[in-house]
Amino acid sequence: MGDALQVAAESGAPGYALLLAVFFVAGTAPRRLQSKPQRLERRFAAAFLPPFAVAVFVVMLAQFPMELAAPRLMILTFGGLALTWLRREDGDD
Repeated sequence: MGDALQVAAESGAPGYALLLAVFFVAGTAPRRLQSKPQRLERRFAAAFLPPFAVAVFVVMLAQFPMELAAPRLMILTFGGLALTWLRREDGDD
């Protein structure tokens, strides 16, 4: 069934709960930051991150993207960039 169940099989309920928590945080991070001024990077990340988290989770149900270097690198890079752009302060350039 893919990476999602592989995580559950290898690390048990705590590992699977942590995986679900990561997807929950990634999916709800843009909502918590709506009160801050919106720069272009922040608006893009807020629009990109929730569908990206859902897409990665769905792919993980059927395949093993975290076991292969290229898909894992792209998932971590895009997710990390989006989270960084959401957390950036307006004075930082």
